[in-house]
This record gives sequence, C-alpha cells and structure tokens, in this order.
Amino acid sequence: MEKNNQIIIEPGGEALVSGQMKIGVNGKIIVEPGALLVIDGGIITSAHDSPWRGIYVVGDRTKPQTFENQGAVIMENGAVIENSEYGVRLRGFGEAWHTNGGIIQATNSTFRNNWRNVEFMNYKNTNDQGQEIPTISYFTNCNFITDEQTLHNVHWGNVTIWDVNGVNFTGCNFVDERQNLDFQAYRQARDGIYSISAGFSVKNCNFDGLKYGIHSSTEVPNRTFSVNNSSFSTYRGIFFNAIDNAFIVGNTFNIAPGYTYAGQRCADTYGIYIDNSSMFTVENNVLSSSSTGNTTCGSLGLIARNTGIFQNEIYRNTFSNFTIGIEAIGKNRGENLGSGLQIKCNIFYDNAYDIFVVPGTQSKPEGIRQLQGYAGSPSTSTLAGNLFGNNSPILISNFVNQCANISYFHHNVQSEPRVKPAIYSSKIFFYESPDLFYNYEASCPAKTRSESYPELLAEKQNAHSLFETTSQQLQDMVDQGNTEMTTQQVEMANTGDAWYTYQSLMQTSPYLSDQVLTALGAKEEGFNKAMIRDVMLINPQTAKSEAVQEALDARADQLPAYMRWQIDNGLFHFGQKEIAEQFMAYQKTRHDQALNQIIQGIVHERAGFGNAPAVEALLAQTNDIRYQYLLAELQFSKSDFTTGNQLLSQIEQSFDITHEEAWQAHQDYLDFYALLAQWPHADYPGYSGLPEEALQQLEGYLEATPRVAGKALSLLMLNHAIEYEEPILYPSEEVEAMSAPILPPAPFLAPGESESELKFALFPSPAREYITLSWCLETDREIKGNIEFRDARGLLVFTMPVHQACDQQILPLSGWKSGAYTATISLGAGFRKSISFVVSR
Repeated sequence: MEKNNQIIIEPGGEALVSGQMKIGVNGKIIVEPGALLVIDGGIITSAHDSPWRGIYVVGDRTKPQTFENQGAVIMENGAVIENSEYGVRLRGFGEAWHTNGGIIQATNSTFRNNWRNVEFMNYKNTNDQGQEIPTISYFTNCNFITDEQTLHNVHWGNVTIWDVNGVNFTGCNFVDERQNLDFQAYRQARDGIYSISAGFSVKNCNFDGLKYGIHSSTEVPNRTFSVNNSSFSTYRGIFFNAIDNAFIVGNTFNIAPGYTYAGQRCADTYGIYIDNSSMFTVENNVLSSSSTGNTTCGSLGLIARNTGIFQNEIYRNTFSNFTIGIEAIGKNRGENLGSGLQIKCNIFYDNAYDIFVVPGTQSKPEGIRQLQGYAGSPSTSTLAGNLFGNNSPILISNFVNQCANISYFHHNVQSEPRVKPAIYSSKIFFYESPDLFYNYEASCPAKTRSESYPELLAEKQNAHSLFETTSQQLQDMVDQGNTEMTTQQVEMANTGDAWYTYQSLMQTSPYLSDQVLTALGAKEEGFNKAMIRDVMLINPQTAKSEAVQEALDARADQLPAYMRWQIDNGLFHFGQKEIAEQFMAYQKTRHDQALNQIIQGIVHERAGFGNAPAVEALLAQTNDIRYQYLLAELQFSKSDFTTGNQLLSQIEQSFDITHEEAWQAHQDYLDFYALLAQWPHADYPGYSGLPEEALQQLEGYLEATPRVAGKALSLLMLNHAIEYEEPILYPSEEVEAMSAPILPPAPFLAPGESESELKFALFPSPAREYITLSWCLETDREIKGNIEFRDARGLLVFTMPVHQACDQQILPLSGWKSGAYTATISLGAGFRKSISFVVSR
C-alpha cells in the first residue's frame, strides 16, 4: 500500500524488490509486524539529489522475535540500499518505543551512502520461558560503504546498536572511500559499529578508512562482544568502555599515524582502547603503524585505562612502529600481588616506547599488577615472556613506569636478549630465571584453544585447593599466627625488654607481616638501629612495602644511609614468605583465569558449556568481593534494586572494606544505584531521555571507582550528554632512563671527614645480653678486617669478621662471663681502634 509518500507493507504481506526502486524526498518504506520485505538483487535508492527517509521495520517489543510477531527485511544476492537517512531502522517512525524489535537478515548485500545504514533500538528477544536469547538479525558478506557520491555532509555510524544482544557480522566490509576530506579527516570519518549496552560478534570483517572501527560501551555487565580474524585500517580500531568478557583475538590493525590539525589540535590514533573494562581476552593480534616517534601527537598500539583489580591480561600480541606500544593509565592493579593487569608474551618492534605505565585517576593503587610473571616459576610459560624492541631506530625507552613498583620476571637473557629491556625507568625490578630458556611456542603458548566447562572447572578447583593449603600454612607462620599480639609487643618494647622482642622477631623472620614491620620502622625507643636493620634485612619484603618505607622515612632519628641501602637490597631478592605469597598469587591467577573463561564460555554461548550453570549461580558460589560486586551489578541491570542492595549489604558484612579506597568504592556503588533507582524504565527506557539534573548527577561519577565510572560514562553517551575524548598520555621528556642496578650510597660519612678518621663505638656498657658494635671508615676502597674481643687477662675470646667499611652489628653475650673486656677493630692496613666494656651477668 502506498500512502502519503510512503510504502506500507501490512501484516501478513510480503513485498519483493528485484529491480531498481527510486524513492523521493521524505519517502519511506514501512514494514509492519508480521510483514516481510525481500530485496533480492534489487536496488532501493533516491529519486533526486536529496536523501529519502529509509526503511522502517516495525516490531512489537513485548513479543518474542519471530517473523509472525515482527516486521522483517531480508536482503540477498547483491541487494543495495543507498542515499537514505536511515538505510534500515528497526522500529516504527517517530519515538514509538513499543515498536522496537524488527528483524534484518542481510547476505551479500550493500549499504551505501546512508546517513545511518542500520539502527537497532532497545529490544530483548526471549524464549518460551521468558529468558533472554540472542536476536535473529545478522549480516553476512555485506558491504557498508561511504564514497564521494554521498549526499550527506556528516554521518552517523554505519551500524548503531542500542540494548540489543546477539547481532552477528560475518565477512563484512565497513569502508569509507572518500579522498576529499580536509584536515579534520579524523573528525569527519564515520564509525563502523557504534553500540551502547549491546552484544554482537564480528568475524572475518574489514574496517577501512574509519574513525572508529568499533566503538562500544555499556552499563549492563552481561553485554559483551567478540572480534575474530578481522582487519582494521582506521584512525582508531576498537574502543570499549565498561564491558566485561570482550574477546579480541587474531586481528590485524594497521593504524594511521597521529597528526595535528587546526593549529595545535591533535588527532591521536590507536589500535585498541580498553576503558573501565575487565576479564577481556586480547590475544594474537598484530598491530602496526608508521610512527616517526612523535611524542606529543602520536599513534599507540593499545591503551588500558582503569581496568581495575580483576585478573586481566594482554597476551601474545605484536606491536610495531608506534609512539607507544602499550599504555596503561590509572588503576590497573589491586592491593594483592596477583590482582590487576599483566602484560605477557607480547612482541615489540621499532617503537619509541614499548610499555608506558602512568597515573591517571584518583582511585588507588595506580599502575599495573605488581607481579609480572612469577618467581620460582614451575615452567617457562609462567614468566613475563615479552620481547622488547631494543634495536628500534626511534627508541627512547622500552619500559617507563611512573606508578607503583613492578617485579618483572624474565627468562635467561643469554637465550634471548630481548626478554629484558635495554632502557627502562625506575620502579621496575628485574629477576632472571637462569635455568629457564626462552622459546616462543613453549614460553608463550596460545591460550585461546577451546576448553570445555568440565576442563576449566577442574583447573579452577585444583588452583583453589593449592591456594587454600598454602594460605593456611602461611597464616600459621606469619607473626607466629598472631599479628595483633606481635605488633603490640613491638609497640610496647622498651630498653629493658627490646632484646627479647628482637630475638623473637629474628626467630619468626622472614615471616613478619607488613603491620609488624611498619610498627618496628616507626619505633624510636627500645630497639637500637642495628636491631631494626637486622630484622628488616632478613625480611626482604620490607624494601617492597610502601607502608614500611614511609614509616622509616618519617623517623625523627633516621637510620644511616648505609642501613637503608642494606634494607633496600631486599628489592632484588625474595624471602620465603614472599615466595609463598607469589605461589598463592600464581594459583589465584590460575583460578581466576579459569573462572573468567567459564564466564566467557557461558556469555558467548560456546560449545562445551551446555552443562555450565548460569552466570549468577556461578558468581554466588564465589567467595570473592570482586565477583560479589559483579553479582550485584547483574541484579541492578534487571532493575532488581532490592536484591542488588541486599548483596551490597552482604559485601559490607562479609568482607573487610575498612580501607579508605575500598570503603569509597563501596559507597560509590551504593550512591550510584540509589540514583538509578530514581529513573524507572517506564519513564526513561533504558535510562534514555534523562533530565538535565540527572545528567549533571551522572557527571559526578566519572571519577568514581572504575566500574561505576564506566557505567556513568555509558549513560552519558547514551543521552548524548558528553563529548568524550578518551585520555591518551605521553611520557615527559624528563623520564629517567636506567640500564644498570642502583649502586650503594658512598661515602657513608658526612662530607669533610677523612679516611683516617675511623669511628668505633660499642653499647651498652655494662652489658648483659648483647652488645651493639658500630664502626665507620670513609673510603672508596673495598675493605676487610675483624674485631677481636679479649678478656682482662688478654686472652682472645672471640673474633668477628668485618666485610664493610661502615656497619652496626649485634653480638649476643650468651656464655660470656662477667668481667672487663676489650674490643679491637682492625680495618685494612693501619686502621685500628680499641674500646673497653664490661659484661655484668
């Protein structure tokens, strides 16, 4: 039926277009529920030099997606839709929310020069039990083309998807062929796929000449996407925000170099940008550009921003000819050794910077996961395994870390020199495993092989068992099983009983907690400096603890520089407590990776997961605060605010969130979802059309904990209330480059003192249980000697070897008789000094 410049296909009707159809300005085709439009080799285009309105496929959002319930368009055999505003819009004309749900199935077809080629609007397909299932819409071997003949000055994304799950793109081309774009080409180029709160898959597709190949964001935790075996020749390849379980594997990115326009305006370019997202798989991608090393407006391979405290990994990718290969911004780690982002088994060629880790948020801690690889690794595949571009012609630094310390474990350098960077900044400590040789296939095996739910469940359970066993053993050993009592003993120690507390601490070492060591570092009375140094020296975790270091820095009576250097040597080795903790971190990583793969298998509906439980049931069994928050998010996404708030209350009762950062993150969750509860979907479908006041409130959450910030950003994008420019940062020119370990401080004495001034002291005297010997000789020479102890008769009682020019040592007096003694220190050739003291038993 044709009426008012529109063609209407009524319910039950079917129309076929196999030739050319020209439609005038404001003309449109309406496919009503239960109707079908088939374009079989036909072309639908504009009748004039102005675009027509497009095809409106009317649905019924209250009904399942079948051809009887919804309008549908089938395109095949070279079908073309061109020169329209909306190529295909899957809803009725106007703001008719109840008409969402139409179907499009396109094969071997072309969408050309439409302002928006296809628009999906919020609709949830359901089965007979009312459970959500994927849409039946798909695109196979289709072309989405913009060329010089377009009738539009600006364009929306080729395909936009809002709140629809399961759209499949296979073998499609998204191409902008225009050559006449001015200096704002980056701004004028259109996007391939633009989605909010949607789920989709991309296989064997090509994205060329676009601003973004894929731009995806969500506030719903169970909406995700996958991209496999596709190519991107774009300004920016893939951007995704607040999306869990994204799967980006086996793709090629050829990214345009960054450039400036309109004076000082910058068009940075990149391959992949991960924003406020977790549990992703980014593996086996090849990313390249043609950067000249521009460090103010460049091209980057991958940016990971605020990926949070989940076990995340960027694995087995190749980055070449970028300003920066991988950039990590903000909070990409947790308080635990094994939580956060691991950069593993990537290969870098010809970049200015291979890896750049930089602050960028108010949420702490910042940086990437502390352990990059593991000490005492059971196999070659557990080390970091990255190969750095040490011979890059534009190299400035291989690895710049401006955040918290990183422990980096690598293979034998002789087997492959590139396993360790040639140039790197401070705050990175490298540990070689000399017995483990690098071999790419063995050291970095492909992880994306298909594993079934039973296999992953067994892996998860085995890792959990090993973790729990080690955790219990360590709990019994640390502070002899009572941290509070040990801390109290340290804090209350005085001159009379410090010796006994010192002996107890030495016996418990190296299994002292940060809490006890921090209390010891702050203690100004009772313990002498040698006691503090001795305890910290055999607990090398001291050097790696910010809390302990801050306590030492805050002392009114500072430890000598050489003692701090001795303590800081703990940065370069590990004690038994740390090795046990690293083993636990390794098992926790195995557990989390298996759990995340199970969740991915369920969400992406992979083969081998038919007997897996629902995601919610799986999360409910996981005693981990991260996954309990995720479970609460799933309830909130269904507008079940009662259950969601109950889960948040349980988190508060079941987990320790007294730490300032944890408490603030929890408060962000409470406040954010209390805000969303004010906007029911009946009034604001999918949180669209929010009032100005609500949008201003959402802006206040952009600096919240990453998972909340990402959701707020998605809602602002949905409401077109923000022009978001994802942050891209560059190293400053002052970055300190290092290629050798830190050297010990020299000299130890104050300026102006000569080598001939040997200082020697001993205390206390009279002594009962122990004496402390202190000596120092300013010299640049390696020096050795000894201290001889003789009784009143001149008989030799004991000899202590001396290996350092400056030191303090404690000598226990167990077995010594009461009486007068003389201690004589001899250093090098001609440096000698004696002190008398008394032992009183």
